[in-house]
Amino acid sequence: MTERNDRLYELVRAATVHLLPTGADTGPLWGSGFFVAPGWVLTAAHVLRPHLAADRDTVFRVRGEGVDAEARLEQWLLTDPRRPVVPLEEDLALVRLTGDADEHAHECVWLADRAARHSGALKACGYYPGPPETHFRIVDAEINGHEDTYGLIIKPDIDFPSGVSGGPLLDPETGAVVGLIKSRRKEQDGGKAVAISALRRFGPVYRTLMAAHDRWHGAEPVSGTGDNWIDLQGGAGTGGERWTPADRREALGLLADLPVPPDAPTVALLARQARSGMQWPGGTPELLTWRDGYGLLYEGRIRWKPSPSCAT
Repeated sequence: MTERNDRLYELVRAATVHLLPTGADTGPLWGSGFFVAPGWVLTAAHVLRPHLAADRDTVFRVRGEGVDAEARLEQWLLTDPRRPVVPLEEDLALVRLTGDADEHAHECVWLADRAARHSGALKACGYYPGPPETHFRIVDAEINGHEDTYGLIIKPDIDFPSGVSGGPLLDPETGAVVGLIKSRRKEQDGGKAVAISALRRFGPVYRTLMAAHDRWHGAEPVSGTGDNWIDLQGGAGTGGERWTPADRREALGLLADLPVPPDAPTVALLARQARSGMQWPGGTPELLTWRDGYGLLYEGRIRWKPSPSCAT
């Protein structure tokens, strides 16, 4: 483990929270979540469903390092909260702190800008119950398979304790959060997770969220230890034409201030032009923001051929 990784893990720890009921200092732990923008927490929908199915306006608590605040559900992807099993593609929920977001200073994770699903080593983070109090845990994990459109299969050599569902999956190599822990596999070690690209299913709320995320990071916030996510994603540039994480932060901050794209084909066309006519492999993912188009610039390259209908 390197010093750089240790510092990165401290940032993800500072951004990770746990959810619990209001009114008691030692209430039962519902599950974990993490800040993705000022005042916004991402968690698993199944963590909230037992407590909010009857009344989605129920107030609850978000607690983490330096934060203990009331919150409400903003939106979840559940189509039927009464279903016995939450489908993987619906197991996301966005929570907002009550009051002014500026009331609570907190860390925010850096979210991956690629739609391609992760494979390989990562870190699984979250809280688990006492005694005598809740504890934060960060453990090694590995993605060794995918399921449907958004599913990540976690290799069966990790035992997820109760409470970590809804916590972040961090890719230490890129310094980005690439997924959210869904659950352990029944009667097995390992588990399942939801790729962060599933956030796009929130539609207009996703646009608002990601703009707030990129503006916050664009302001170059510094943690109490003097670190920020971008500085730990490869360090300072080496000069010349190299595109650095700091360049990416600046670009995404500028894109966040542009008007919403008119449609997905416009985003795809401009991304293809930026790649000198090279097309990304596979189908085109949902493109709701300019950020989504930026993420396409990383994907593998194949020469784009216009369809017969485009031929002259």
